[in-house]
Amino acid sequence: MGVVYSAEDPTLGRSVAIKMIHRDTRDVQGRERLRREARLLASVNHPNICQVYEIGEEQDDLYIVMELLEGEPLADRIARSRATARRGDVRSGSASSRRCRRFTSAASCTAT
Repeated sequence: MGVVYSAEDPTLGRSVAIKMIHRDTRDVQGRERLRREARLLASVNHPNICQVYEIGEEQDDLYIVMELLEGEPLADRIARSRATARRGDVRSGSASSRRCRRFTSAASCTAT
């Protein structure tokens, strides 16, 4: 459905992430979901949420330009969280365990 690129903003001299849905994607709901995501992210100011710099369309390619956050791929983090839970390192009733389950559930629902 979509893809995220790492890019350089030459005007401001900063690294950015560009999340795109390509024009060959005819999924109207997916395109609207990306617009809602951009509006929601832009309305929140928190150190753990990336900043949105721009949303737009170029030749029917819908995109969001946002802060580039360095770190591990989400799939790796999810796999590590699941492995930790399987080993029993996290008690099943603990708050950490509930957060981990919530995190992995949300992540699996929002993959692009």
